[in-house]
Amino acid sequence: MKAAEYFEKALDLNPRYTEVSLNLAVTYNDLGEFKKAQEVFSLAAQIAHPDPDAIDPFIAGKLANEHYRVGNIYLEFNMYEQAVEEYRKAISFTLNLRMSIQNWASR
Repeated sequence: MKAAEYFEKALDLNPRYTEVSLNLAVTYNDLGEFKKAQEVFSLAAQIAHPDPDAIDPFIAGKLANEHYRVGNIYLEFNMYEQAVEEYRKAISFTLNLRMSIQNWASR
């Protein structure tokens, strides 16, 4: 039970510390406190992914980079309209990424 107390104290200091939340959920589960384990796990999942429809920031960055790269290829072949379209897609992903990071940081 001591481990659970330490994890709870750590979460009091930083409620967004997902790793501690997961360790607390596992500890509760090991202690047979399944309802508490599920509550802690659910809360950690909500904090980690507040918008289930949002694209993971890492993936958004990769997609933005790929659209930028494809835009450069179109530009090389003087296919300007296609290049602009790919650059717009890249910008769209980076703007969404910036907004996601700003929303996350403001919580």
